[in-house]
Amino acid sequence: MAQDDKFIDIDGANGNANAGNVLNNNGNGNDTLNGTNVTIDQVNLTVTTPATSIGGAPVPAISTATGQISVPVGTPAGTYTIVYSICEKLNPTNCDSGTVTITVTAPAPPPTLVIIAQDDKFIDIDGANGNANAGNVLNNNGNGNDTLNGTNVTIDQVNLTVTTPAATIGGAPVPVISTSTGQVSIPAGTTAGTYTIVYSICEKLNPTNCDSATVIIEVATVLGAECQAIVVHNAFTPNGDGTNEKLVIDGVAPNDCHPSGVAVEIYNRWGVLVFETDRYNNDTNAFEGYSKGRTTISKSDGLPTGTYFYILNYKSVDSNGNVQVKKQDGFIYLSR
Repeated sequence: MAQDDKFIDIDGANGNANAGNVLNNNGNGNDTLNGTNVTIDQVNLTVTTPATSIGGAPVPAISTATGQISVPVGTPAGTYTIVYSICEKLNPTNCDSGTVTITVTAPAPPPTLVIIAQDDKFIDIDGANGNANAGNVLNNNGNGNDTLNGTNVTIDQVNLTVTTPAATIGGAPVPVISTSTGQVSIPAGTTAGTYTIVYSICEKLNPTNCDSATVIIEVATVLGAECQAIVVHNAFTPNGDGTNEKLVIDGVAPNDCHPSGVAVEIYNRWGVLVFETDRYNNDTNAFEGYSKGRTTISKSDGLPTGTYFYILNYKSVDSNGNVQVKKQDGFIYLSR
């Protein structure tokens, strides 16, 4: 008795020289002779209906010498049918036939190569003096690093292009991104204002794998010739080593430019207020990494390493004596 056989999920691209044997149990039991599993030396095996080719490509086959099924490399995906017959050698009229169904599948597609360009924000840049190294667009500037397949990308892996450069204000210099490094630079003499640059990164090994991001650069207003720009240093390390222990904010001391001082609020990533003061100063009223907000967070425990968000509110007086209400916001990074 020849049992029908079924072979599934055979990789046609790579083939399989030994997918199985038609005499064995392939879903319906072994082929048998007088109730006992048959062996190839007991029967003559012939193929009565071979598999039909798809477009002239290779097809699965049965070895008449062994009963072995082979699927050649490059066999197209599809369902193939082969009919075979076994006849007892000692009694050649004692025969039976079985049908072999072979399902060949296409190989799994390669994993999708994902490139992600994150939006960036650079704030409180002193446009009068400029900054040749304000940061790198590939790094974490508020929304995380740019990544390739889930890993932080490096400039040697991508081609970086600027698709929308910053627009000038009154013909003055503008911030730029270096396409060879990703570095953001603000020339000296850049007019105060908000600048937008759109850039694109494309994987060098897969040039169609691209993504774009928007860079916001806020150049601080210097209010009058004697006023210092308010600039938040966006990283500090309150770890007890005596260096960089406080959040430093340039230009916050009360003066003729903003006589009421600068009010500061700092929030954690869940929006919980962890620090607030009406008159920030870098000596006696500074954020040192401890909670001083109206929260349930323990005020004696140091806040954990991470990204925090600030809001500055103050009134300023410009060179013409006009009072202006100002608000600045952005992020800082606390590292212990």
